[in-house]
Amino acid sequence: MFTHEVLPMGTAFYLNGHNPRDPLASPLFAPIHDLHNLPPMLFHASSDEILCDDSVRMAERVRAAGLEVEIATWPVVPHVWQLLHDLIPEGRESLRLTGSFLLRHVNP
Repeated sequence: MFTHEVLPMGTAFYLNGHNPRDPLASPLFAPIHDLHNLPPMLFHASSDEILCDDSVRMAERVRAAGLEVEIATWPVVPHVWQLLHDLIPEGRESLRLTGSFLLRHVNP
């Protein structure tokens, strides 16, 4: 689980010395006009997780670039709750919505 305490260590590992504002590290920092070649995007996030705000911000940027984007948030589920699809209905719902999204956009 991502927490404020472990995030700096994970960030350092992910960036490996690169600039965190490099659009290749985080597309949140890409100019809007550089987003135009992105495919339709789907974001699912837990409203309780530390990465939720980034998902919402990126979805807003993609939408501002005129691209198709869908975003859904679920309360009170952990990061990557979809892995718990056998245990929690939210995991099954997220996977069902993802499958529908893919069917609409992959070789329609």
